[in-house]
Amino acid sequence: MWCLSLSEGGWLCETIMVTRQFPSFGLATVQRTPCNPDTDSSTKATVSLMQQYIRAAAVHPAIVDATRQALTCVPAGAPAWRKADAIFAWVKRHQRFETDESILARSFGLGPDNELLIRPELFLRARRGDCDDFTMLTCSMLLAAGVEARMVTIAADGGDPHRFSHVYALAVLENGESIPMDTSHGLTSAGKRPAPSGKSSGRHELRRWRFSRT
Repeated sequence: MWCLSLSEGGWLCETIMVTRQFPSFGLATVQRTPCNPDTDSSTKATVSLMQQYIRAAAVHPAIVDATRQALTCVPAGAPAWRKADAIFAWVKRHQRFETDESILARSFGLGPDNELLIRPELFLRARRGDCDDFTMLTCSMLLAAGVEARMVTIAADGGDPHRFSHVYALAVLENGESIPMDTSHGLTSAGKRPAPSGKSSGRHELRRWRFSRT
């Protein structure tokens, strides 16, 4: 199994698999790294890669511009929850959910046994991705807005209770409290998060991941 990273043409980090025109994505570079068969190690490696992409995207012009658009009606100096709420609404309005399996088959002709990470600046253009991609975009926009962000991974698959199968963002407020920002499946930034389609609605194992803008 491979972890595939999709970025704009010319952005190189891992081993290059191919760079060419892809439907919905334009000129893009697909990079791949082997996934560790150990579930916990694989999750840590994927989260580490996501954190790297989030920090880089937080200063990318496309992300900065999208954040500015999201905060158009938010006064300067507004509290973090106002910024988080506006970003949540903007992402929900502009992006659409599509599974990795569907994107891999439709755009790349690849099988489902791969994990696809679409960098936030490219996800903005493609407008379709799964919970990983929504989380990276949301976190990068929060950081661009000056709001501390974190990620939460959930073991929500009843058939494989030890595998982390969902991820979402957290916006950290000035008092240290956090707001769930499940932009891929949530209804509101502060409301209850419905169990994603095909995932267990029972008790979930959660893990929080902290990172900084540097």
